[in-house]
Amino acid sequence: MPEIQKNRAFLRPHLPRYKRNFNSMPEHSLSALVPYLEFVGKLAGTLTALYGAYALISRLWRGRPYRKLISVLDPQRGGEFKIFLSARTGKRVSFETYLDFSVGSDERHRMLTEGHFDLILPDDASELNGVAIPLPSIRSDGRITYLDTLTVEMQESRRLKWSAGGTGIRQILFRGTFEIETRAYSGPRVDYTLREVAGHMKG
Repeated sequence: MPEIQKNRAFLRPHLPRYKRNFNSMPEHSLSALVPYLEFVGKLAGTLTALYGAYALISRLWRGRPYRKLISVLDPQRGGEFKIFLSARTGKRVSFETYLDFSVGSDERHRMLTEGHFDLILPDDASELNGVAIPLPSIRSDGRITYLDTLTVEMQESRRLKWSAGGTGIRQILFRGTFEIETRAYSGPRVDYTLREVAGHMKG
């Protein structure tokens, strides 16, 4: 107690000086701060609103399924799909689209033969479950290679079914939520695995 009283006695003479200095500030100096304080307040409110809008849009975007056609035999569109998968490695993505193996031209027919798709495309599409499917890529010299692969792992393989829409049209309905896994091998070769998440299956 004596120590506390001693500290109070030391501070008491200085308190009026601090109070006096604050009260002696010119009124125009205080009023000059008002616009800046108002600006800071509005800026903080705007930033808060922008962050809330960004968070909402991000949630809505993450919830949108991937609906672009997955063209397995098209190296151009297939390249775009590989970029999409690489950017989402380790994440979950919902798909509502088709795996397209359609052969609509002589070029695609040649790719179908060169990529040995005829050896891995069974009459029963369910047999493709867990099979590494070659993905064509265009090299810098213009040649097409088939080093990269796409592996789809369904919870129920029977949900993989062929649907034919005309001459040369061969597609598989591809729906569900999948975890994306990317594995790089020597060669260089990359395998993109889509592993269906249990409880998120769609018919």
